[in-house]
Amino acid sequence: MDTEDDEYLPPFERNSLKTRIQAISAIKSTWRIVEVFWKSWSEKYLLNLRESYVLKQGRTTNRTPKVGELVFLIEEDLPRNSWLLGRIESLIVGKDEKIRSVTLRLPSGNVVSRPVSKLAPLEWSLDEPEPRAQAPSPANPAEEVNFEGGQVSTRSA
Repeated sequence: MDTEDDEYLPPFERNSLKTRIQAISAIKSTWRIVEVFWKSWSEKYLLNLRESYVLKQGRTTNRTPKVGELVFLIEEDLPRNSWLLGRIESLIVGKDEKIRSVTLRLPSGNVVSRPVSKLAPLEWSLDEPEPRAQAPSPANPAEEVNFEGGQVSTRSA
C-alpha cells in the first residue's frame, strides 16, 4: 500500500468536516433525520401506545394519580394521537376528601386543571407497583380511583 499517495486519507480524516459549508450541510442533514424520526415516532409509536393502553385497560384503571406522574389529557373531540401529555403537579381533593382533579404542567409550560376522569396514565406508569401502606386505619382506608369516571372505591386491609 502506498502511503505517499496525496489522495489517501486515514478514515478519521476522511470523515472530518473541513469547511463551514460542510458543517452547515451536516447539521441540516442531521435535522432532517431527526424530523423524520420524530414524525414517525409521534405518529406511529405514540398512537400504538395509546391504543394498546385503551385496549388493555378498557379506558379505566384503578390507579390513584400521583404527583410527578405523566398522563395523557383525554380530549373526546380529538384523535388519541393528538392528546397532550402533562405532568401532575398537585392533587385537588374534594369536600369528601377524595381526589377529584389535578393541576398539570403541559409541555408548553402552561399549568391547567383537569378532572381525574379526563386523564389516562402512560403505559409504563401502570407497570410500576404501587407502594403498599403499612395497614390503613379504619378511618382512612386505601382508595382506588377510576381515571375515566372519577369513581372512588375503598378496599379494606
